[in-house]
Amino acid sequence: MNTNFSIEDLRTGNNRIYSLLYKENKEAFYSYARKFTISEEEIEEVYQDALVVFYENIAEGRLTSFESSIKTYLFSIGKYKIYELLRRKKKIVSTITLEQVENIENLTHWNLEENVLDEQQEKVKTAFKNLGKRCQRILELFYTENKSIKEIMHLENYENENTVKAQKSRCMKSLREMITNKS
Repeated sequence: MNTNFSIEDLRTGNNRIYSLLYKENKEAFYSYARKFTISEEEIEEVYQDALVVFYENIAEGRLTSFESSIKTYLFSIGKYKIYELLRRKKKIVSTITLEQVENIENLTHWNLEENVLDEQQEKVKTAFKNLGKRCQRILELFYTENKSIKEIMHLENYENENTVKAQKSRCMKSLREMITNKS
């Protein structure tokens, strides 16, 4: 089908257009979302929420042009909705690939206590445990507890925010090196 609607088409709020978008992207989104080990009901809820956010962004003028396809935009909203759900449920994303570790700043939650880990997750877990306690603490505060650099500075008694940023950067570099050296 691959419909290609303009912002003006979408701004009309025509239910037929949104119904087509819903049907056109549903199967691909469900396939994508299943890798996060959430239920079909949760996937449906996330998908519907993503479409509502998409519609609201169009209707309220926050989205005035597309830098990517509608599908890509919907999927990015859906991805963050899934991460919100996982944070609320304290679940782990089912696969942590090396590429994701290289871009760990994009991850919002990872739980290293999960019992069923794939090979890559096991590498991450082992590398994380081999980091110093200070690095573990900073990464846990930042990625698991979603603390800001400023909050970490106060919690861990750092001198300033730049020190925390530098320490976090060194910790991530160490973690990446440990993972890639074990490959």
